[in-house]
Amino acid sequence: MVQHFSPHPALLPFIEGFLVMSFYFESESQQTLSARGVPMLVFPFKSPPRTGIRHGHAGGTYPKQVMDEPALLYTSNVFCQTDFMGAVNFVMVMLKPTAAYHFTRSNVQGLSNTVATLDDLHLYRYFDALQEQLWATSDPARAVDLIQRTLFSYFEQNAKIGTGDFTPVLNYMFRSPTLLPVHGPTRKFKCTERWLEKQCAAQTGLAPKNWLRLIRHRNAANYWLHHPNISWMEIVARFNYTDQSHLIRDFKHFSGSPPALHFSQYSDTETGLMQDKVGLSSLIGNRR
Repeated sequence: MVQHFSPHPALLPFIEGFLVMSFYFESESQQTLSARGVPMLVFPFKSPPRTGIRHGHAGGTYPKQVMDEPALLYTSNVFCQTDFMGAVNFVMVMLKPTAAYHFTRSNVQGLSNTVATLDDLHLYRYFDALQEQLWATSDPARAVDLIQRTLFSYFEQNAKIGTGDFTPVLNYMFRSPTLLPVHGPTRKFKCTERWLEKQCAAQTGLAPKNWLRLIRHRNAANYWLHHPNISWMEIVARFNYTDQSHLIRDFKHFSGSPPALHFSQYSDTETGLMQDKVGLSSLIGNRR
């Protein structure tokens, strides 16, 4: 079972939503998620689940076979794979693209496509009491409430804005219906291309051109999830891919497989985990 919970209004600058995973797997089950540029905090509750989380075929992995402490799953440009076994109970906190910046309190570029426990990030002291409370609850709503209270306190203490707030620039890039040239945001926000490159790399882990490429992949994949009968050539035209080969190359890079294969195997997973809705506040209605 997957349950979705909306964040408290005070957390909206940092959090897209909460997904609670509660399953029992009789045998090992593998799931693959497309990259959407969505960093996630993962908090186990009730009991430590046996699971493996890794980026791509050879990316960063959760360092243990049993998830017994919270982690930051930093996905920027490579698909993520998970292996589940037995009872699985955890809360996935879907962060805004720049929110991971407030957990590292420094450049996040080195975290791209990694899994780091909060202990690895020297943050466990902020969440130690929370995790003990999560082991004592089996109620998903209660688990989310406990996490929200702790995150509100954490962000209040640690969400410091760096040199210039990059969020409005990122939101503008999200709203772009096609792949923007990099000079578009620099003109609109009267910033230098160097500042844009530095902030984008520091707060998302990607260069602006790669971030825009990821947004296009994200929009194309989300659009297909809402219009499963659309032709691939229409996707090519709608999202300004050069040709179908260009589309396939991008899907292989971000999702690990060509689009037809990916959606035949994993569309249920993506829809179940509401990946098609993360960060879509104004995207779906803005397509031509």
